[in-house]
Amino acid sequence: MLGSYPADVMRVDLATGRRELFKKIGPPDTAGMAVYPSGIHSRRAKKYDETNSIWQARVNRSWRFYFVIRADEYVILSIIPHPK
Repeated sequence: MLGSYPADVMRVDLATGRRELFKKIGPPDTAGMAVYPSGIHSRRAKKYDETNSIWQARVNRSWRFYFVIRADEYVILSIIPHPK
């Protein structure tokens, strides 16, 4: 479910579409965390690549993640150090 902790990370077989739980991730202590209604945990998300509908959001000042939205799922494509 979006906005809940710990979050489920799913492994998807691209050939068959079969999904299975890979791991659960989340902070060790969720005290003081805010979850925005959209499910995106960064207010700094922006459209990065209009043609491919790729979004970029902050993890923190030093890291960014890139994702696409498919129906009600957010698919993370990569998490990288900030390029600047």
